[in-house]
Amino acid sequence: MQAWAVYGMGLAGPGLQLFRHVAGQGVEHLPVDETLSPGVYRIVSGLTGTALQVSEHDHTKVVSWQSLEKKESQQWYLERSGSGYKFRNQEHKGLYLSVASTDTHALVTASKFPSTWVFLKIGNRHGIKLADSDKLVDLHFGREANGTEVHIWPGDGSKKQTWNLVRIDDEFMDKADRIVMLEKELIQLKDEMAGKNELIAHHENTIRQLREDLKARESSNLQARVSQQQTEIASLQSKVDRLEYILSQVDIWSANGYTKQTWELFCVCDIDEHIKDHEETAQANQKSPVTQKDQRLKDPGQLLEGLRKEIAEMRTEIIKMGRDQASVKVLSDRDKRI
Repeated sequence: MQAWAVYGMGLAGPGLQLFRHVAGQGVEHLPVDETLSPGVYRIVSGLTGTALQVSEHDHTKVVSWQSLEKKESQQWYLERSGSGYKFRNQEHKGLYLSVASTDTHALVTASKFPSTWVFLKIGNRHGIKLADSDKLVDLHFGREANGTEVHIWPGDGSKKQTWNLVRIDDEFMDKADRIVMLEKELIQLKDEMAGKNELIAHHENTIRQLREDLKARESSNLQARVSQQQTEIASLQSKVDRLEYILSQVDIWSANGYTKQTWELFCVCDIDEHIKDHEETAQANQKSPVTQKDQRLKDPGQLLEGLRKEIAEMRTEIIKMGRDQASVKVLSDRDKRI
């Protein structure tokens, strides 16, 4: 939206002065710049190139004057003040950039009571805004003449409200001011370091907690594996014991002689349960059972040989599982010690 202005006449000292009332632009859309570091600066108009200084004739007035590099009255020490900044003049140590009031068109003055200022980004320049206000430092009518007054005025987007903050080499600074500046920068760096150390400690604590959770989870998984293998070993051992018992009975009956009827009765009473388990396991694995009931009755020798082979395989499996369990236990004990 474009700015527009209304002009009016008012009393100003011994005569009349033309006052301008502006609306339409505002400063709400302008970003705040909080990156300026403490130090000595010249405040140079973005329109005329003239610099703000304490008037040589009236030390309570701030005027615009031709920029001179080594003129101390044009040098301002910038330091933080709450959420903004304040300017102290280098030639007149007890005077600060201030305003007579917060009214529109109030003069910018040099006073022992500093005003707080906020910097707004306007392109590659700055607007110098009075804190808690919508008014900016304004070069009166944009005049280039030496001695031109400055005042505060609502933001209108014009170049006469833009300023270049030109940092001056530290050699122009008073030693005491330089010490104060360095001490403040050191405090700021220490605060930043403390914040970073706190963040590092937080991350380290998070990493430690994650490692502990991972270790607890791994330990729980190892314990579950041990328990599962113990159950499987016990089941296999039970099967081996039963098969060995069957074979021992077969050996006894073979030594004493047995008839076909005796063999059939034995198969029904003792071996049948094992064969049933064998067939169910084979079906679960989608395999055809090796032995059928009528086949084992016809060929008991083949069945006995199969039982012996199965016992040997089970023994091998038990030994292997026992080794795995021992390895798991070693890992579990190691984790407990860590």
